Amino acid sequence: MENLSPLTNSSSKEDMFSDFILESIRDGIISFDLNGVITSANTATQTILDLSVKEIAGKPYKKIFLENNPIYHIIEESLNSKKPYDDLDIIYPLNGKKISLRVSICVNYNRTKEIIGIILIIKDISNLKRIERNIRNERLIAVGRLTGSIAHEIRNPLSAMKINLQLLEEQMDSSSNIPQQEKLLKYIKIIHSEIQRLDTILQNFIRFSRPPSIKYKSVDIHLLLDNILSLLLPEAQNQGMEMEKLFLATNPFISGDDNQLEQVFLNIIINSFQAMPEGGKFQVKTEEELLTNSVIIEFLDTGEGIAPENIDKIFDLYFTTKPEGSGFGLSIALRIIKDHNGTIDVESKKGVGTRFVIKLPRKSGNFV
Repeated sequence: MENLSPLTNSSSKEDMFSDFILESIRDGIISFDLNGVITSANTATQTILDLSVKEIAGKPYKKIFLENNPIYHIIEESLNSKKPYDDLDIIYPLNGKKISLRVSICVNYNRTKEIIGIILIIKDISNLKRIERNIRNERLIAVGRLTGSIAHEIRNPLSAMKINLQLLEEQMDSSSNIPQQEKLLKYIKIIHSEIQRLDTILQNFIRFSRPPSIKYKSVDIHLLLDNILSLLLPEAQNQGMEMEKLFLATNPFISGDDNQLEQVFLNIIINSFQAMPEGGKFQVKTEEELLTNSVIIEFLDTGEGIAPENIDKIFDLYFTTKPEGSGFGLSIALRIIKDHNGTIDVESKKGVGTRFVIKLPRKSGNFV
């Protein structure tokens, strides 16, 4: 078929039918031999990856995908292991921007059941990811309104409990005739501590339902990240952690609220540190997306990773896997980034690590 590579020269009706099916599929499909040389590709590959099918035919994958390209490593791993991989969500660089892809690899056998190569299947899920983000944002707005209403209803009785408990504690301190006074004071302190914890949760409710307005100014992303990393350096050293910065050659500036962005970055970095209690590697990278004039900030760790069943829940309000977690951190982070007209995405593999990617719009030209 003309749109397939010259190496796929079908003559039988069976092969022609197979070619017809391949050309009808909207997913990109590329086959490789055991040496990693491309043996065929369908038209959807050209549409999704902007690669000429005729030009890539007969070439090794290392000539098509750069080593820093996520597809490069997926192909390499599959060729080495001869194992399939299902539904790997990656962020793929394309023409100065990044798109979301879902990649699978299956092992290719001949008619005698011998392995002759691998087949790469690529689905563009950029629109799906965009819809998921919109649904998540709408859910956060609705929950935030409900939360704010509930928080205000709780605040008054909670304040009354706190005041009366303090009065009771003062009376206990001034009295020496009450039996088991020390034990009662101990119980009062426990109740006071729990009220304080409820009050903290209540403040988080209110903060989430009524976030502060953005105080726009020029924000140097590198300077902001440097300040946070310097603050957390002693903790990283205590955990035996390696920190690496891969920054753009020139400092990227955006218009935003440095305090709110600091809250987002700090939350993500602390989460990464907590995922590596025995040490590991933490990396922060900055890139620019020329097509959308945006700054990309990536946070990568080699921690325990996020379970597949939890990956779509981590931005949900109240969701947490930590015993002492509140479930507010990443929900607030999502809202802040959204308020800055940006996006935040996450990729993770259990036992391997996690990657957060934040994209923020950049003004035309740097300004100070």
